[in-house]
Amino acid sequence: MPESAAHIQETAPTRAAADRLYDERVARAAKADANDALWAIEAIEDYSPEPDLPKIKAKGLLINTVEDVANPPELGTVERAMKAIHDGRYVLIPYSDQTHGNFTHYYAAVWKPYLISFMGSFGPVAAAR
Repeated sequence: MPESAAHIQETAPTRAAADRLYDERVARAAKADANDALWAIEAIEDYSPEPDLPKIKAKGLLINTVEDVANPPELGTVERAMKAIHDGRYVLIPYSDQTHGNFTHYYAAVWKPYLISFMGSFGPVAAAR
């Protein structure tokens, strides 16, 4: 359930709509390769970037949403990790009718203003010769 419960409820507010949504998602999952999902899960089982975060010299931007079940802000994991990055910026997007839980990254209109602000922090760039 990487999408927020609130958004699912808004998308399918009735039993009939929920059944249709469920059937659509089951059909989509049936077409996917289960090995891809297993590979993705296994790839992150023992991965932790935290020890190397202080080595990052570039500016960094991390955007999350309050309804993200994959990286829930309640755990403080992301906030703690971002403190280790010298020039890191962290944005926590509040719930809205435009957010979609962990799927919000698919909706650029939601996070685009934060990216534009971040890019503006770089100042002018000299033209390449």
